Amino acid sequence: KLDGRNIQLIKGGVFFKDIEIVGMVPFTDNSILISTALNGLFLYKDNRIQDWNINLNSVFKTKQIFCMVRLNGEYLAVGTVRDGLYVFNTKGEFVQQVNTKTGLQNNTILSLHLDRDENLWLGLDNGIDLLEISSPLSTFPRNNEIGSGYASIYHKGHLYLGTNMGLFVKKHDFSNHSRNEFELVKNTS
Repeated sequence: KLDGRNIQLIKGGVFFKDIEIVGMVPFTDNSILISTALNGLFLYKDNRIQDWNINLNSVFKTKQIFCMVRLNGEYLAVGTVRDGLYVFNTKGEFVQQVNTKTGLQNNTILSLHLDRDENLWLGLDNGIDLLEISSPLSTFPRNNEIGSGYASIYHKGHLYLGTNMGLFVKKHDFSNHSRNEFELVKNTS
């Protein structure tokens, strides 16, 4: 902790003696969320350091976190070295992953910046990508299995796509960017 011109070790801070801290963001209730390269996420609150989310940590320990940013609202984004961007909410619930399979040029994210229009800029190992996260529009990764799209509709929790190869459907929740795959509706090919 920097206090004027003096740096002080926080209570319990020796815990990070041999752990690489790569990011810190204000969290909830006067707490700080701390991201580490290979040890996952920790919460610093009331002079205590504790593992924050066991489920996310099991993922992040293998993907190597490189950077983190707080998004507007209740969301956070973590850039990894091995598997692109992860977005999750303050409850620790996974929201979305963006990587080369879903449109990034490269899976190594070295920096993140949220601009004044709520767009997220990603500094990659090879290039820069822009995610218009404030946009109400979404894109789906190219999927040669379903053909060329001609029409779509969202109806009763399902997204339907009319293509040259038939009618495809998937259960979809726009609020959490579900990752279900499209399936051919029986007898529509």
